Amino acid sequence: MAIGVKFRGASRLHVLLAALGLLAALAFPVEAGPAPTACGAADLLQALAKSRPDAYARMKTAAAEVKNGDGLLWRIDIPGRRPSYLFGTMHSTDPRLERVVARARPLIAGSRTVAVELGELVTPGLKEAAVARIAAAGQAGSGNALEGLWPPGNRLFVETALAGRGVPAERAQRLETWFLIVALSSPPCEQKRRALGLISVDEKIGRAAIQAGRPPIGLEKLEEQIAVMRQIGGIHPSIALIETARRSQEIADMRETMTRAYLGDRLGEMMALSRFTEIASGETQEQTRSAFTRALLDDRNAVMLERARPLIDKGGAFIAVGALHLPGEKGLVSLLRRDGYKVSVVKPGRAQGRVLR
Repeated sequence: MAIGVKFRGASRLHVLLAALGLLAALAFPVEAGPAPTACGAADLLQALAKSRPDAYARMKTAAAEVKNGDGLLWRIDIPGRRPSYLFGTMHSTDPRLERVVARARPLIAGSRTVAVELGELVTPGLKEAAVARIAAAGQAGSGNALEGLWPPGNRLFVETALAGRGVPAERAQRLETWFLIVALSSPPCEQKRRALGLISVDEKIGRAAIQAGRPPIGLEKLEEQIAVMRQIGGIHPSIALIETARRSQEIADMRETMTRAYLGDRLGEMMALSRFTEIASGETQEQTRSAFTRALLDDRNAVMLERARPLIDKGGAFIAVGALHLPGEKGLVSLLRRDGYKVSVVKPGRAQGRVLR
């Protein structure tokens, strides 16, 4: 559905990374210091509602049309088995997200198994080695990661942005482009919160699982997720890196917009935001949009489903993955229904799901 508005500032890649939060930024050391609980960012949809109510209405209509876009928590029923649950996370340390985690904790405590995207990254004692492997993967095998930036002013702008994150140019030259893109997609306030020891929704899920005596199982391998990062880093890499460096505030605004939609169980809105943003300046081809979506969502959804299915079939599974993996025609809710599972949305404060046909 064309809604007649593009959210300039953050590209579709940045929107997906804001929601999915893939984790190269963990490997960037940041000096601890005073960290605000909020990032001083704006809600772009709220601004759109005031400045262009017609475009806002079209965006809301597009969001309502996203299949299975109305919930973070879904119940999966199989005759003769305990129900399992599918839960959408946001890979963020924002303190406001604690109320979402609170919905998951009782279900984790009563589960038979808990599965997350990357088990080792949410498990104390394993996380440190995993972060070191991410950092090692981010080292450029050959050449200079900044060589393709032209004209020279663009390179200087990127180097300045990286220096502001504590990464001097001589180090940046030895890092892979994908690593720099993903790391710069994380707002400084998020990195400072991590430096202070705050943990993400996924890590809270992992710790709750360990406390319940059910160490989390990983649905993906770290090397697989790194391979995805390398894949997206090859899609217009120089443009993506320059835009990421230039659009720090806009990216923070989009993350704030996605966070508020997430807190309201509005996954359809999050998905619509990912559809109606620019790729980058001058790059709006549908082919490029599809490449990002396929690499970050569709292909990974198929892998996650295949690995989650045996856990669901046994009953009593709690499956927690990035929220944008749930909605849409190729989302996990639709894929589970395609395979014959009965899946119903569970709204806050309700123990049972509303069955959706």
